Amino acid sequence: MNKTLAHKSGRFEETSETDLRAILDQVSDCYLTVDADFRISAMNAAAARWVGQPVQNVLGKYVFDVFAETDPADRAALIDLVESREKRRVEISSKTHPGCRVEADFLPSGQGTAVLFRDVTDRKAAELAGEKARDLLNSALDATSSEIAILDEEGRVLVANRAWHRFMTDTGGYLPDNGIGEHYLDIRDLHPVKPQLLAFRSGIRSVLTGETREFGLNFRTKVRGGYRSYRLRASRMEVRRWRRTLISRDDVTELETALHDVDNLAVRLVNLQEQERQRYAAELHDSTVQHLTAASLNLMSLRDRMPAKELDRILETVEESVSEAQREIRSVSYLLYPQALDQDGLRPTLSRFASGYSDRTGIAVNLRISGTLDGLPLSLKRTVLRIIQEAMANVHRHAYASAVHVGVAVGARRISLGIADDGVGIARDVEGKLAKSGVGISGMRARAHQFGGCLKIRSSGKGTVVFVRIPLSSATAVLPAA
Repeated sequence: MNKTLAHKSGRFEETSETDLRAILDQVSDCYLTVDADFRISAMNAAAARWVGQPVQNVLGKYVFDVFAETDPADRAALIDLVESREKRRVEISSKTHPGCRVEADFLPSGQGTAVLFRDVTDRKAAELAGEKARDLLNSALDATSSEIAILDEEGRVLVANRAWHRFMTDTGGYLPDNGIGEHYLDIRDLHPVKPQLLAFRSGIRSVLTGETREFGLNFRTKVRGGYRSYRLRASRMEVRRWRRTLISRDDVTELETALHDVDNLAVRLVNLQEQERQRYAAELHDSTVQHLTAASLNLMSLRDRMPAKELDRILETVEESVSEAQREIRSVSYLLYPQALDQDGLRPTLSRFASGYSDRTGIAVNLRISGTLDGLPLSLKRTVLRIIQEAMANVHRHAYASAVHVGVAVGARRISLGIADDGVGIARDVEGKLAKSGVGISGMRARAHQFGGCLKIRSSGKGTVVFVRIPLSSATAVLPAA
């Protein structure tokens, strides 16, 4: 009886050929041996099931009689492989089981060759599906204009899209394979300017370590020819045991330039509006009011010259109309250009405006001012007044409110405004969003942006609140009031 050596528990033991066949019968792979004449000398149960015959029926038979459907080209290649006595793995289509792919290992043994083969149809289908999915993913990544990189757990670049490679090539292309395999944080061309470098590094590290799942940053970076602005987003992905980080980066330089141009245009329009208001106010005050005053004096002279009592009632009515017109013109002139702001300051001007607003509209006004307003630039004082005037005008026109609360707070770094009413709120569209703002809100926002500030609005059926925040550090960067 032939015997072979098998390693077991740290020692070699003799295993009989019978035991070896019993072991081979337990494995899922098909096994057979052919001698130098290509006759089958051994076969396990899995191989017998594959050919559909009992083992005893195939032993001693010519192998290509058992696998009669083998393609002639494959048969010639297999004969050359056995005769060459080379250890090789091949993959062929099965004719015994049409539609199946077979992977076979050829192992020279003694005077013959042992063949281990297995059905890999499902595995190949899965590999093909995986390749298609990867191709689809790569195509999707390449189709986007964002520069995308996928990092491993340590932060090294595993995969990057076409936009990434284009950027790396354009910036010099000094890294092998455009940075694939490099640690993302070590690629200097991706670094922002120094003031933002710490936030950039710590934010990406927090995603790599799992401390946070997402990180975003808008930053500037130095490139050949100047500076560019980017928006970065890092996201942590967890799939089974895999941990990956996807980083997308978008060049938003042109967008920021366009927004800056829009802000500059808005500032210019606001300044032009202010100049026009000043001119109209001066015209009303210096010309129209003077004409009304002259008309009033002439009426008084006419009364003295025409003592007839029947004219008294008519003259009184005309005088009352002229007086009322004078009052309204002075009020409009004040709203267009409150000269008292230059002389008295913002606090008294706001107090007079709130009192007059309440008298004219019947809406109660609660005004609260904290902090020092005297040190603010005149242009900023005028902006604060205009925002409050416009917000309260909207309350009167649209809110159907009974009261409005106005708060002005000056801190060390910013000035904050809040105008809250108890009205019906701003209408919403079909998606539940606030309806598109009108000219008034756009004007308030432009005035806030003029100083680097922001405006936010919250509204519900219980009223509307307008929040404005303006940093004091930017007040000196704005053109002085005309």
